[in-house]
Amino acid sequence: RPADATLTRSCADCFADAHCGCDDCCDFAVDAFDGVTPTPDGAPEQDCAGDGACPAGRVCGADDRCVQCEVQADCGPGLTCSGGECQCDITNDTCPSGQSCGPDRRCHEGATGDPCFQGTCDGLTKCHPVLATCHCNNNGDCVAGTCNTETNACECGSDDDCPGTQLCDAVRRECVAGCTGDAQCEAGERCTVDNACAIPECAADSDCGANQRCSAAFTCTAGGAGSPCETQAQCGDGFYCDLTSYRCRDGALFDACDPELGCNANLACVDGGVCSDGALGRPCDPGSCAAPYYCGADARCHDGSLGDPCNAPADCGGASYCGPDGRCHNGSLGDGCNSDDDCQGGDLYCETVTDVSGSYARCQPLGTCAP
Repeated sequence: RPADATLTRSCADCFADAHCGCDDCCDFAVDAFDGVTPTPDGAPEQDCAGDGACPAGRVCGADDRCVQCEVQADCGPGLTCSGGECQCDITNDTCPSGQSCGPDRRCHEGATGDPCFQGTCDGLTKCHPVLATCHCNNNGDCVAGTCNTETNACECGSDDDCPGTQLCDAVRRECVAGCTGDAQCEAGERCTVDNACAIPECAADSDCGANQRCSAAFTCTAGGAGSPCETQAQCGDGFYCDLTSYRCRDGALFDACDPELGCNANLACVDGGVCSDGALGRPCDPGSCAAPYYCGADARCHDGSLGDPCNAPADCGGASYCGPDGRCHNGSLGDGCNSDDDCQGGDLYCETVTDVSGSYARCQPLGTCAP
């Protein structure tokens, strides 16, 4: 269309008159799509009896229909008149500087490598099936997120709108690459638990102030060990509010604990509220001791040595047994016993003795008379 031409009826969101309604033509001055040349691609479907009957920039073709061109001179430099349309050469890219010849053989702003020329777009915007450009008019034109009708681009509102490990940049509202490890971040940055590269404020709790902790995002936050609290929500992840001291604790070994909240990893809240690792001699509840230890009647982890409290024969070592007094014995003289088999040596047997304290069984020498 000549530079001084004006239109009385026009439509936007187009780069061809066929995309407009009846008697309308594509006005590139108000076209909402980026990357469209100011060269109309065809004539509105209307009859004509001469060039004067066609809109500016159109000519009356041999079939008395308005077309974009009849001869080569009707098109701009580098464009070819074909089928009534001015087309560019994809192979030699005959478009003006800064434009590229797309698969529709029309000139577009940008490079031929633009994603939409291949049918896909970067980001969340879908490729328009007719106009071959990345553009949205409404949310339905977006893979996810919402359509910004001022920029005609789809924007993310949260990380959930972005594919894979990409994250939503809250300022630009664009999906940006996330990280899965520090190696994917710039020098001096760390990959946080949110898969975002960030300059760390801290690397350990010791880098933070009193009663603060270093979070998984490498920032100092309140709610560290010793921080005052009244509710669990006031303590950070991995900490709990000890409602006896009203301080945040991390559930370390021998810390007081709440059985419902537990302790740090590999520790158990046992014996009325103590964090234990189940090692030999540690406080325990039945079943909380680390193998091969067992929880004795004294609520401590034991290995079944002689004299250890026991609950069952299996608690004591292979050379020991659990006597009626709840202790591990080896069947020596005077040891409590359950049967003659518990007493070691051929000259000892299990004898029930009754005295002022009651009846009990002990390993006695053969030939000994019970009182």
